[in-house]
Amino acid sequence: MVPVSVVAAVAQSGSVPDVGDLSLGSAEVIFLAGFASATVGVFVAALAYRGYARHGSHRMLFLSAGILCLTTLPFALSYVVDLLTAATDAQVILSITASNVAGLAAVALSLRGGPG
Repeated sequence: MVPVSVVAAVAQSGSVPDVGDLSLGSAEVIFLAGFASATVGVFVAALAYRGYARHGSHRMLFLSAGILCLTTLPFALSYVVDLLTAATDAQVILSITASNVAGLAAVALSLRGGPG
């Protein structure tokens, strides 16, 4: 819930009050948070793939692919596709969303009991 004083200040001035420089929104912090998420995702996916290689369980392979599609691929797409192509923001977001859907489908298959 928004404090009444903020609502009153916005209503009185007609604009949102200045909250100062928020360093937490800087591009470097966002990049580092995404990089950390992608790195942990690669680690978890590697563990799942190791389970697949050790036991031949296709469920672990789907889990590994799903984790990569949910964590690492969106990070790569958000920076690599944007830098190397002339893709619009909407196209980049569409590719990230497609990666998330594919990752969720792979994880669902791994949990639901897909092939062996």
